[in-house]
Amino acid sequence: MKQLTFIVKARHFLKVFVLIYLLVFTTALSFPAGWQERLARLPYVGKFFKPAAPPLALKDKAYEALEQAYWEGAPFYVPELWDEAQKYFEKGQKALGEGKNAHARYYFEKALKLAKQAQEKTKAKQKQLKAAGARKFEQVLARWRKAAIAPEQRLKWEIRLLYLKELLDKGRYEEFFEEAEIVEKELSRLKPKEGASAEAPSPRGQK
Repeated sequence: MKQLTFIVKARHFLKVFVLIYLLVFTTALSFPAGWQERLARLPYVGKFFKPAAPPLALKDKAYEALEQAYWEGAPFYVPELWDEAQKYFEKGQKALGEGKNAHARYYFEKALKLAKQAQEKTKAKQKQLKAAGARKFEQVLARWRKAAIAPEQRLKWEIRLLYLKELLDKGRYEEFFEEAEIVEKELSRLKPKEGASAEAPSPRGQK
């Protein structure tokens, strides 16, 4: 009877061993975050699983990506995506502090991916705003060239136009569009000069 019980247990252990071998060594199956750590604590099964190592390098990459996205203006241009990336990074830090390394890896991977997306979308929005700003600046210049401006007032207008160009070049788009609207409205109130089709000299630094 004891011998029969031993045989049954041996067969059961062999089945478990074969199943684990197939799952771990012959397939590309990956376990969800945290499962590998739980399996590592089980008797018999645990010897086939090693607890996940702390993902410190991944944490650094995610932090660097978040830092780059921040300085590129992600909190302003894509606030929702930026907040989501930050939340995943904070979850990763918490999991890392609790020793849940598999969970931490998952969260840091998500944070890294979202931070890169935030960078890409920020750059795309900045590119769109830069193009729109260039068109707006040309509209303002066109009004300036056609307006009848007294000689003693020309320097004042040239300074304002140069200030607009500086805002545009520095990527301060919100300030640029606000100021451009004000300047354009003021120019529209001026009388057109005689022979408005003839272009006056451009402001300093413009062609």
